[in-house]
Amino acid sequence: MRTAAALLLSAILFAPAADRAHAQVNSYSSDLDNWLYNADGAQRYAFDSFYPGVDGKGDLTPQTVTLDLGLTRVTITRNDGGGALRDASIPFGWVSDAPLYATSGPGSTWTFSTPIYSMYVYFGSLAVSSNTAMKLYRNGQLISTVMRYGGSLDGVFAVGQGWVSESPIDKVEFWKSGAGDDILIGAFVGLASGEPSLGRVRIPGYQGPFGEMVDYDFALSTQRPNPFKLTVGQLVGGQSGDFSAVGGRPNTRSYLIYSLTGLGQVYIPQLNVTAGIRNPTIAGSPRNTDAQGAVSWRLPIPGNARGRDVWFQVLQQENASTVVATWVN
Repeated sequence: MRTAAALLLSAILFAPAADRAHAQVNSYSSDLDNWLYNADGAQRYAFDSFYPGVDGKGDLTPQTVTLDLGLTRVTITRNDGGGALRDASIPFGWVSDAPLYATSGPGSTWTFSTPIYSMYVYFGSLAVSSNTAMKLYRNGQLISTVMRYGGSLDGVFAVGQGWVSESPIDKVEFWKSGAGDDILIGAFVGLASGEPSLGRVRIPGYQGPFGEMVDYDFALSTQRPNPFKLTVGQLVGGQSGDFSAVGGRPNTRSYLIYSLTGLGQVYIPQLNVTAGIRNPTIAGSPRNTDAQGAVSWRLPIPGNARGRDVWFQVLQQENASTVVATWVN
């Protein structure tokens, strides 16, 4: 392994890379880890953070409410006469959030001031199994429909569904089909068995089923997904490790770099690219991607690296892959 100075090959400046076409939408049913890997810059949210406490949760009166998420402002519109973002007086009071329902058509519409590229949310139906769907729009045009089957004959169950779009999305509609008329959005107490969780946040003074701990209800990102993805296999000191990347520029020289100090921003002028890790060091020799933009390395892992955290990334001219944080066993 050589230092990052080996990247400084010449003082050549390159023109900005051409933008890529963005149209594909990928969905992730109960596949939170893979969604998080592909949803660059995702942030998590709980409705309860905007309506702290249990009593007096905010009914949608009038039928819209706007939440400032930092990354974007989302306006949630109830499309029928019932529903709430959280109302402790509803019979199913242990349900965390957002019964937003309609007898037909969309139960609620979410519009975003800054378009989003990815979203993961728990949703299902009340007391009756049914098909639910998110319809994704950009400038009034339907981009994709993401389907999910969820619910229970005996109670409320949240099921996770995520998507990552290469096209910016400024409106999401929640629909359902089948018996019943409810769409419930959020991480309910009746989270389906084995359903992955976005995690919990503490809200001081909150009084809920878990005290001050509240489940995150949804996550999203306003950052366009990076198609250049790096994957790192399990690393064991004294053995060889596998590294592979897809989605890079075809037939292009590629550099696998690593850091032992974490994330950071380091500009490499000779490649006209910013690495996402601090103190980057080259691992192995540079290799060219194939005609599909894929490249791989199999490299020895030093025995004295056991127990160390390490961050990896692949660089090309004006192109950087996702960063993978891992450790050496």
